[in-house]
Amino acid sequence: MNRKDRDKIDRSVDAMMKILDMKNLWPFLLEYKIYNQDDVNVPQWEQSLNDKKTMKDILTTIKTRGPHAYQNLIRSLKASEYTNIIDILENPPLPLANNNSSEINDKRIGFDCIDKNTLLKVYDPSKAEGPVEVVVRKSEKFLDRVENQTIGRYPMRSKIRGLVLIITLIDYEGNSNRTAAEHDERNLRELFQQMGFIVSSYKNLTVAEIRNELKNFADNRIFRNVNSCFVIISGHGKKSTVESELRQKSVPMTSGNMNENKELMFVFDKEDPSPTSHIAPQVPADTTARNYADILVAHSTLPGHVSNRDKKTGTWYIQLLCSIFMHHAHEFHIQDLFLMIDACMEGLRDGREQCQTSTVKTIGFNKHLYINPGLFEK
Repeated sequence: MNRKDRDKIDRSVDAMMKILDMKNLWPFLLEYKIYNQDDVNVPQWEQSLNDKKTMKDILTTIKTRGPHAYQNLIRSLKASEYTNIIDILENPPLPLANNNSSEINDKRIGFDCIDKNTLLKVYDPSKAEGPVEVVVRKSEKFLDRVENQTIGRYPMRSKIRGLVLIITLIDYEGNSNRTAAEHDERNLRELFQQMGFIVSSYKNLTVAEIRNELKNFADNRIFRNVNSCFVIISGHGKKSTVESELRQKSVPMTSGNMNENKELMFVFDKEDPSPTSHIAPQVPADTTARNYADILVAHSTLPGHVSNRDKKTGTWYIQLLCSIFMHHAHEFHIQDLFLMIDACMEGLRDGREQCQTSTVKTIGFNKHLYINPGLFEK
């Protein structure tokens, strides 16, 4: 087990013991081979599974049970429906930066209150042994309606929180394949499903197929009943293929279903993005609404630069996006989430000591958007 996962157990063991019934968890620890029935300590433990000393021995000994023990602990907790304990393990509270004020009225007063040096302690893609294990921290209260705020907040309470289209390009003819990009696709799908979105995900589409799926996505009738949508496209992004096609005015994101009341987020993770890329839905000109509004466009890197990708874990940007969103979407608005991603990127270097800078462009996106993950009105 790596040092980071051992630290998670040490940090969380006391809190876990307060809410854990070891009799419920124990069968799964055996099923997933963290322990075996013939292990020397097992007969003694089974005589008093909920004894505090026994529980602590079982939990702390997991650190010595091999390189996959932590992942198998997470599987055991999921199987025994202890998702709250997974949350304790995976979502440590972030310390607030030093502040001269003796009282802070609202812990969500902004990204500047977070000690940025702690962000990469949760997940560092340049050093990780595997992709992020996605476990979304759920909201406990809605943050989309607050009175007397200078900056408004977009509504985000629809039962289906929004729609997500993921297009991942992995295999290329005449070009290097994007090894490990399948981890990005899987983690994005899991992230948004846990947050309450309906996800459509496609891999290795042709340009014509991408255009067709964009049109189908824009024409989806469910748009009438949701608050937001995300379109996430990752690939090599050569000018002559996907990016140039998306820049055409004929890209079919003009459906009446995608009207001015929908918040639209476009995320591009491309390893050679075009400096003139632009995509945005249009509203018919005969309405009183602005032609372009409520749109946020994020790129993983600057035009003409590469987006770093690890051959085991996936792209730095997407893995950080999953890590930041799953830990912090319950309390920070989306622009702060993208600021956190770039703050993490700032401190990363590849094997050649090169770095990466992400960009975020807002188009009439003049309110704060809180996703309120996993929280729904009754």
